Amino acid sequence: MKKIILVLICVIAVTTFSNAQHTTDSLVRRKKVLVKTFTQKPAQTIYVEAGGNSILWSLNYDRRFTNRLDGLGFRIGAGYFPLGGSNIVVIPFGINIMAGNKGHFVEMGLNATIANSSSKNKSNPSESKFGQIDFTGNKTNIIYGIPMGYRYQQADKKGFSFRAGIEPIVGNRLDNKMVFAVTGHIVLVIA
Repeated sequence: MKKIILVLICVIAVTTFSNAQHTTDSLVRRKKVLVKTFTQKPAQTIYVEAGGNSILWSLNYDRRFTNRLDGLGFRIGAGYFPLGGSNIVVIPFGINIMAGNKGHFVEMGLNATIANSSSKNKSNPSESKFGQIDFTGNKTNIIYGIPMGYRYQQADKKGFSFRAGIEPIVGNRLDNKMVFAVTGHIVLVIA
C-alpha cells in the first residue's frame, strides 16, 4: 500500500511539474508575439491633413521621440487658405501618443493651432467664419483640439500610411464666446 501511494505522489508531482513547464513556455511564446515594433531611427512622416485642428488643410511633420512606432511623438505644420473675406494662415502643433502593434495603432493627442487672419479688403472687411469660429478682420485665434483616431504605419517602410479620426476643438465664436465643435480629420501621406 505504501508503494502505491508513493508511486501516485510521484506521478502527480511529475504531471504537475510538466504542466507548469508547459504553461511557462506558452507564456514566453505569447510575450514574443506582443513585442513592440522598433525602428532603426525614430519614425517620421510628412503628410497633408484635411480637417481637424488644421481647419481646412495643412502640411505637417510628425516624429516619434524614440525608436518605436508606438509611444510619444510630436507634430508641427503650416497651412494657408482663403476663407470668405480673409486669408488664413494656420500653424498646428501638438503632442500625441500611439498604442498598438503590427502597424495598427490607436492615436490620441493634444493640439493647438495658431490661426492668423488678415482681411482681403482692409477698408471694408467682410465676415469670415468657419462654422462659428470667427476669422473676420486682422486677428490671431488659438484653437485647441484633442485628436483621437486610427493610424496604420509600418516600421522602417516608406509608402502607404493612413490616419483618420475625430477631433473635438475649442475656439472663439463671432461674439467672442468660446465654441466647442467636433470635426473629423483624414491624412494623406507624402513620405
